[in-house]
Amino acid sequence: MALEQMYAFRNGQPLDALGATIHLEPDGFAMLQSSDLKTEHEVLGQLLRKSERQYNPDSVVENPIYPRMLEGGSGDRTRVYLALLERTFSYDAKLRAHPEDFSHSGFFDYGAATMVLVALFQKGIDQNKVLLPTLDWFNTYRFNYYGVPLIECALSWISSIHSPATLPADLRERLVALDGQVRDGDYAPADRIKVQLEAILGDGPWRIIAPCEAWSRAATNHILEMKGDSQDRFWRLLKHCHAAKSARPSARWLKSGEALVEDLGRDAFMALVLLALELVDKGRIGPMISLSWENIDQRQRMHEMNATVLRGLLWLSPCETCSELERAIGRSAVSFYRKIRGLGPRAVKVGNAAVFALSDIGTREAVGQLSMLKARTKFGSALKEIDKAYAFAAAKLGLPVEEIEEMAVPAYGLTEVGVCEEPMGEFTARLTVTGGGTEIAWVKADGKVQKGVPAAVKKEFAEELKELKAAAKDIERMLPAQKERIDNLFLQQKSWPFAIWRERYLDHPLVGVISRRLLWVFTTGGKAVTGIWFDGRLVDVDLQPVAASQETTVELWHPIGRDLAEIMGWRGWLDAQQIQQPFKQAHRQVYLLTDAERNTRTYSNRFAGHVIKQHQFNALCAARGWKNKLRLMVDADFPPASKLLPQWGLRAEYWIEGAGDEYGRDTNETGTFLYLTTDQVRFHPVEAVQRTAHAGGGGYHPGYQQTDDEPMPLE
Repeated sequence: MALEQMYAFRNGQPLDALGATIHLEPDGFAMLQSSDLKTEHEVLGQLLRKSERQYNPDSVVENPIYPRMLEGGSGDRTRVYLALLERTFSYDAKLRAHPEDFSHSGFFDYGAATMVLVALFQKGIDQNKVLLPTLDWFNTYRFNYYGVPLIECALSWISSIHSPATLPADLRERLVALDGQVRDGDYAPADRIKVQLEAILGDGPWRIIAPCEAWSRAATNHILEMKGDSQDRFWRLLKHCHAAKSARPSARWLKSGEALVEDLGRDAFMALVLLALELVDKGRIGPMISLSWENIDQRQRMHEMNATVLRGLLWLSPCETCSELERAIGRSAVSFYRKIRGLGPRAVKVGNAAVFALSDIGTREAVGQLSMLKARTKFGSALKEIDKAYAFAAAKLGLPVEEIEEMAVPAYGLTEVGVCEEPMGEFTARLTVTGGGTEIAWVKADGKVQKGVPAAVKKEFAEELKELKAAAKDIERMLPAQKERIDNLFLQQKSWPFAIWRERYLDHPLVGVISRRLLWVFTTGGKAVTGIWFDGRLVDVDLQPVAASQETTVELWHPIGRDLAEIMGWRGWLDAQQIQQPFKQAHRQVYLLTDAERNTRTYSNRFAGHVIKQHQFNALCAARGWKNKLRLMVDADFPPASKLLPQWGLRAEYWIEGAGDEYGRDTNETGTFLYLTTDQVRFHPVEAVQRTAHAGGGGYHPGYQQTDDEPMPLE
């Protein structure tokens, strides 16, 4: 039967991998090659050919083939019914292979196919043979709106012969899946079906979480394995989380939730949360109504009901904290903020709950996860939430906001800069942090190194090995975050007393891996010397020791304002010592003013006159901390792409305009320009009036605001 193949196909498996192929009849209608319903398909093919352009389902009734399909016995109609389900599958498979071919959409997309199925059902078929395939079909069929009358017929028949206590297991499983789908946030015709399902299924965990995602199914099964009171305590907690509908938890909600956690047991609560967070990135499993053949990425969209429950669990997570939980929350937050093609961020409200949890935990390790998250997330509102979380955590730790980010970087068990050694039986595990990641080696007592994990370690030190591998993964996630943070220190004009800098940067077990390959400026008594860590000491470009005292201050070196000879000298030194810096520092591009820029005085045309891809440009803006709005082909004004440099009192602007004037050719289907043209770069005082330009061009202007602000002279 094709329904199992359809189920797998809708979960993203290619048709040929399922042993199923379709062929096109002479008129272009798709049919499953392996079908055993050939006779029924011949009759159905005549109906399709005569109805292909009839968008009104009622017009199918006038087709002379239609009454023939309703004749005969129940068995005949049942086979025609199943053949029509196969046809919808075949048509969907055809669209997957040929997305541009909607030549027969009139019959399948606009309800005619469903109308015929309803008529067959009402005329009389073998419900026991079609019931499960119908539910599977409805759970996977992308033309779901027009399938509602059919599913209502099926549910009415089920309710006439079954009560919640007599439902067979396979039928209950499909109805629970259906219940989860119709409770999803974007499914309009769900209300009528909800009422029918509630009467058939009765009360149960599906009212709280829909088992259509990897984490929610695992959590449901985990709870169902509990006995008696334990299971009841879990459900009371989840029902409380199901009410987590506000942007922030109230004190009353938190107090009630904490009491439920205490009643359940902190270890049991922790186990449930860790189980959920471990699987949350796997997305949807099984059938999915809103999945379209165009957008498989929708499988990552979180179910609305599940997202609410997970938000509640995260809000309560600070009740019981440990490094494993903090790392799990940090990893999952990245997943929640991840952008899904065509939908935007995956689950903003759950990501915000994860940020809230990390700030409420308030340990230095939790703040370190916020730091990692800040570097890996480029979603504007998420970054605002993270900034709020920093302020909250700083107050909780009694530390200044501007220092908390660098003070809270975890060491992940490293005992010296870039190295962790942990005895495990006859071996010592040596974790080494390299420039681009981590390496684990196994050292025997005689000093010989074994790269693979010893069998004895796997058997006798399984938990320790798991923790070591988790630390290695977390280090690999944290390193890019710290590189980006340190790279931005120059723009922040940061400086430190030597002793504090040495503690937080040079000798920090993780940050030291980065900072020891960078150039720093050491100033003592007004005299500045540039140095780097080399061969166990700080040296200058001539390999002479850099003297430092309690009066010495340290700041990150940057080529801006440096003599060309100094820049070239350090470049040569780094090449000679074969030191690869973690980011461009000595080799960073510096743009010296040209005569043309001196003539234009207040603006640069250095980057003008290019045609660039808008979406790629917008992504780069987000990655580098620039504010930008996608240009639409509408009658509206937009500000330039800009970057605030508050410590310098500046706002940098890059002027851009949408390219083209033909909707649909120069834009995508939402009216967003595909390409941009570039213009001037300017610098304004940070408080200057923001200028805007029309989406279609025409120059930037202050609008109705009166101002005589001028751009800053480039000199």
